[in-house]
Order: sequence, then C-alpha cells, then structure tokens
Amino acid sequence: MSLNCCCGSCYGNNERPCCFDWSKLPDDLMVQILCHLPEKPLIQFKCVSKAWYFLISNVFVPRIFAFMPLSGFLFRWMAPDYKYTMDYAPLDDNGGEGFVESYSTLLPFPHTGKDVLDCCNGLLLVVNRSSVPVEYYVCNPATKQCVPIPVSPMHLKFMYAKLAFNPLKSTNYKIVHLARSAAIASVTHPPELDVFSSDTGKWVKHLVLLEPELYGFKWIAHSVYLDGVLYLLSCAMYLLCFNLKADNLNAQAIKLPEIVRPGKFPVDRTTILRGFLGASKEFLYYANHIESAVLVWSLEQGCCKGGQWILKHNICVDDLAPHSQGRIFSSCYPLLRLMPYALHPTSDVIFLGIPSMLFSYHLKTNQFKVIHKLEYGRAIIDGQYCVFPYSRCLLALHNFTQRNILDRSPLGSELVMSSRYSTNYKELKELGKGSFGTVFLCKNLLDNKNYAVRKIPIKDGLDGHREKVLREVLALSTMDHRHVVRYVQAWIEDGYTVKQYSSEEESTSEDSVKANTTLYIQMKFCPRTLDGLLESCRDSNTVLDKRRVWRYFRQIVEGVHHIHKQSFVHQNLSRFNIFVDENENILIGDFGLATFPQDRSCGVAIIGDADNILYMAPELKEKDAQVVVSDKADIFSIGLLLCDLLYQFATDGERISVFGELRMGKFPESAEPILKDLLASTPLARPSTSEILRRPLPWGEVGLDYDYVRQLGDDMRTLHLDYNYVRHLEDNVRTLQPQVAEATVVIERLENLLFPRPLE
Repeated sequence: MSLNCCCGSCYGNNERPCCFDWSKLPDDLMVQILCHLPEKPLIQFKCVSKAWYFLISNVFVPRIFAFMPLSGFLFRWMAPDYKYTMDYAPLDDNGGEGFVESYSTLLPFPHTGKDVLDCCNGLLLVVNRSSVPVEYYVCNPATKQCVPIPVSPMHLKFMYAKLAFNPLKSTNYKIVHLARSAAIASVTHPPELDVFSSDTGKWVKHLVLLEPELYGFKWIAHSVYLDGVLYLLSCAMYLLCFNLKADNLNAQAIKLPEIVRPGKFPVDRTTILRGFLGASKEFLYYANHIESAVLVWSLEQGCCKGGQWILKHNICVDDLAPHSQGRIFSSCYPLLRLMPYALHPTSDVIFLGIPSMLFSYHLKTNQFKVIHKLEYGRAIIDGQYCVFPYSRCLLALHNFTQRNILDRSPLGSELVMSSRYSTNYKELKELGKGSFGTVFLCKNLLDNKNYAVRKIPIKDGLDGHREKVLREVLALSTMDHRHVVRYVQAWIEDGYTVKQYSSEEESTSEDSVKANTTLYIQMKFCPRTLDGLLESCRDSNTVLDKRRVWRYFRQIVEGVHHIHKQSFVHQNLSRFNIFVDENENILIGDFGLATFPQDRSCGVAIIGDADNILYMAPELKEKDAQVVVSDKADIFSIGLLLCDLLYQFATDGERISVFGELRMGKFPESAEPILKDLLASTPLARPSTSEILRRPLPWGEVGLDYDYVRQLGDDMRTLHLDYNYVRHLEDNVRTLQPQVAEATVVIERLENLLFPRPLE
C-alpha cells in the first residue's frame, strides 16, 4: 500500500492510486476524520504507514484532549484499621466502578494505597516503594498501559516525585525526583532535582539555586504543572517555580499572598500546609481556608520576577450551609475543616471537601452540590495532597525497555513491533495445553515472581470469536473471591511486520501487515492441583480425613457460587483445574470454556481434554444444539468432585467405572444423600449453589471454618465482610448448636461482625 493512499482497494495495485492523496489534507480535517473512528484502533496505532503513526500521536492526542472533560477524582482514603486505599469519584456518565482495579492490575507489583504519587492530565505516576533503587512507573488507565521508567542508580531513597505532562503542548512528559531532602540541605549543598524526559529517555541532575534562606525549609508534596513550569509550595511561605523548558532548570521563588487573621495575627506554617495550588483556563491559582472563608488568588505574570497575587474570590463558608439544607456538615466534620481540593480546568468551578465528602461550588452561579460521599468509616486523608483530578488521555506510552517502532531505520527494512510478553516475561515451562490456549509458567522480569500466563490465539475469521473471548476475559478479570484463582492482568498483542518504502516506491503484497493476534492472561501461579494432592495421598497410602474433605467441598461450592453470581458457567470443573494453595485452600481456575448461559448451546461447548470431559454434565455431551447450558451443569461436576474426595479411588480405572455407574443413577447404599441430588440426570432437579450452602451438611467437626472466623474476628472494625458467608455460618451454628459447646461464643462474634457497633 502506498504511503499516499489510505484506501484498501489500492492494495497491490501498481496503477495510480484510485483514492485521494490524504497527505495533502490539513491536519484539522484529518483529526475530524479520525474522530469518527473507534478509539481502540487509534490507541493501538494499528496502521500501515509511519505517517499515520506520526499524525495520530502528534496531532490527534493533543487536539482531542482539549475536548476531554474532567472525568473525576482519584483520591486516597483511610479505613478505621488505618489501611490506605485508593478510590475514584466519577463526574461523567461513565461511572467509576473498576477504575482503580483497571490500572492496579497493570502494575508489576502488589498495589497499595500509597503507590500513586501524582496524576497529571490523564497519566499516573506510581512508585514501587520496596525497590532499591527507586522504581517509577507511568500508567495510562485509558489505554491500559503501564511502562517502567529507567532506573537511576542515584535514587537509593524515595523522597517524593512529581509528574509534568500537558498533552495540549506536547506528547512528552517529565518526572521530577527530589534527590536530596530540602530540609537537610545547606548553602554549600543545595537541593538536587533529577528530571527524566520521555523524549530522551534519560535522567538529568540539576542543582536548585535559590535564596539560601529557603534551603532550610521543607517543600510540600503538592504541585501544579502549567506552561512548562512546575509549581511547588514551601513551608517558608514561598511558591517555588521550576522552569522545565530550560536546559539548566531555572528556579525562582515567589512569596505567597499575605494572609492576616482577624486580630492581626499572622498565619502559621500549619495554615500554609492547608494551602492548595490549582490551574484553570491557563492561570495559576492559590487557595486557602482562613477562618470562615475560602480565599482564592490568581498569579498574574506567571513565575516571572514581580509576579503578583490578585484576590479573585472570597467564599464565605457559612453561606454554603443553606445550600446543603443543613444535612451535609455534621458535628464530626464542621465547616472549619472544609478544604479546597481542585479547580475545574475549563470552567469556574472549585472543588471542596471534608474527610467524608467531595463538593463542587460554581464561583459565578454559587451552585453548591455534593459530588461524592464516602461510605461510613472511611475518610479522605492528607486533603489536597491525595486528591488528584483525572481526565482521560489517549496517549500511547512508549516502553523504554523495548525497541521504538519509530526509530529511524533504512528504507526497505522491516519494523517489528516489540512484544510485551517477550520483553517482560521469561518462559520457564509449559504447564498445560488445551483447546482454549496454552498455559506457561513465566517469571516476571520486573518483580521476579512466577505467574501462570495463558496464551490464547484470537481467530478473527470465526464468527464472533474475538468479541466473545474479549467479553469473557473482561468479566473474568473482575472476579475477586478467595476461592477463585486471581487474575492479575490481561492484554492483547498483535505481531506486526511492516516494511518501509520511500515515497517513490510502490508497495507489493509483502508490505501488508502480518498480524498474529494473541490474548495473554496473567494469573496467580498455584503449583499444586487437586489431582496432584489426591495422587500424593494415593502414593503415600493415606486418605483425607472427613473434616478436610467437607472443607474442600465447601470451598469449591463457594467459588462456583461466586462464578454463578457473575452470570457465568464454568463448564470445565475437574480435579485438574482446581488448585490448592500453600494454606490448603481451594482455588478454582481454568476458565477456558466459561461462558454466559444464554450465549452457547452445549453442542458448541463440548471441547476439552478427555480427563476434563469425564467430569462434564450429561447435557454437555448431548449433540442437541437446542439444549441451553445452565449453571446446573457445574452442579453435576461438583457432585463428581465430591465423590472423588469421599472415596479417593485407588486407580483411574476404578474412578471411571464408578463415575459411569453414577451417571446411570446407580448409587451405593453408603452414598451421601446429597450425591443423588447433585448427580440428578435432569438439570432442574439439581440444587443451586446457594441451596447447597444452606443445607445442614457435615462441613467439619464443628460445622464451620474456624480459621476464617478468627481471620474476621481479629479485626472487628472492618467493613469489608462477606456477609452471605457469615450468615451461612450463623445458620450452621444454630443448626448444630447442641453439638457445639462453644456455639454461644461463636454466635456472639458473628453478630458483632454482622452488626458492628458505630465507631467511637
């Protein structure tokens, strides 16, 4: 295809291209055309020519970002148990569910509430605090990318770092790392800043040359990036300005606006710490809550010498109460704790907050409303330092550990898009292979941990195959349960080979894009399966005790119950894809055949290995395409698994023989009563997982999992409980009360968990 042709019909045509020479179109018109295309192909740059790549990255991203509204706020909150967690408060109609999970699964290390350092125009700056030297990552939730930043050996200790990015001006970003604490700097040793540029891919060290009297004061970890200048606050009551556009990083200090309390008492440094910087409509603002008013100043003339502060707004906090109908502010969080958090980048709106709520206030219409309310027991911490405005940005991040597709190379040579899998993972061995991909044991080169990675080729030629695979993986990635294998992340790679030609050359059929699309799913690695556990028992001539059998069975039912609540049917349950972790807990994995009940008939679903088919429900083996798969198919598999656990067959032949008799309805006299219900030939006659959990079954010696109860009991104040399971335990305790001497103590503990007393 010619670089001057964007029409597919000209492919392989040696004659003059039939379509218009798109390169002659103005950029504005091209951007309007690109806006009508789906986001995903644009983000992934699935295009033939380098000219398209440059046009999309250098023109599309900056121009489109100007029309991107403020999407919401990423903020850090603290639970009563003093654990930090990130959350998201949406402002648009897209909602905020799963936002934190969407970017946290991209991180190559366990996500905590203290990882996010900054959010600047759609990009997140994240740090791995446990690494030495310090490891930084830049994450774009909109494009589902997280790229590591080259490590500097000088960053032995984390102080703090800020992100500088403005897609309206450039698609490059910078990271500013404070290398030496300003609090311990002196005149002879001024503070140092290390600046990383995505343009060069290198760190550059700069000395901060300011007035010596400013060196002894700490800087505040709250910043604004505007017009190439990074603004920070200092406890010396100065605004620090770092011009990142200059090669030598010019630094200046501007005194903050003079604030006098009633009675002519000057403000102290604690008041300065409550101050906030914001940018709106290309102007820098400083706001602070003084007594009963929120004062907002704008900086005229920027960071130049002589820049002046002009008081723009004086918001009387007492006047906000009538707008809230007297219900917003409680005795816990009075008006005096109302703090400015952010400014809207394109409108006259300021965002305020107390630890339990976020508000918006229109500076011209005086409209005051609640935009987000935290659940009981949660509180935003550190105010404006941990509340980050977020706007979606479609910038595709460059991975500095991979070869750049845009690197200049001789014409006629091949450009091979780098693979995230081959770059970040070392393949150790093959764990298993089936009709729905191959699973490999891989070592992540970033965190040095082992994971199970499933590789699934996506076949575009099959009707709806790609859409179904992506939709199922999206749903599976949201499954979060203690008895389901944890999915870390998933991504798609297209193996492109693109050949470059000069503008005079005509392309042939060889320069078409060769794409082998593969879906990668990274999962927690579990070294032992239920099959391996039973085999080891058989080899050592031991058997599982009844308490352990029923404990495993309960955990299998709980995991399947969670899967069914997500509107999924596993269809492939067997002893080979149920795992046992290091704590002897069951984990259900291998969702290769998982599907929505309404999407597939069992005629399509019958794929799998012979060992797994042994556990399949009889309706899945029928060739009648009219038989619709239901969640009762998994119940039949659960029944065979229970039989496997109870009888622990000496040989595989014995297991196959017994399973065959059970399928025909022939049950031994000693069979558990529940087996007949689970293995009913008619799906409607089988109980659901919720019905199984409600039955008075011999779950163990005392009828409950004490380890789980103790785990919950250790933290009575937690609000994140699996209430269904706790109620189930309570029902079982009451049923078995005559047999349990300590039932009263357990019930009291469960009641405290179900109905926690209000925190003091």
